[in-house]
Amino acid sequence: DLPVKLHQSYLWTKLNLWLNHLRIEEAKLLMTQPPKRNLSEIAERIGFTDLAHFSKQFKLQEGVSPSEWRKNM
Repeated sequence: DLPVKLHQSYLWTKLNLWLNHLRIEEAKLLMTQPPKRNLSEIAERIGFTDLAHFSKQFKLQEGVSPSEWRKNM
């Protein structure tokens, strides 16, 4: 039924936003701790299958790309 599907869709969206937030926070930690890892390795380690998607999600959350964020640390 439509209301149930809309509610499930809303919950999935919220869950994905929350998970992405946690992943990006973990990525920020990894970018500040030795050893220095490349961004592809970090993206894979936190659960993103490709660097482009990770970079897009990072920029949505932080307002800058992961490489810019790292450079300004």
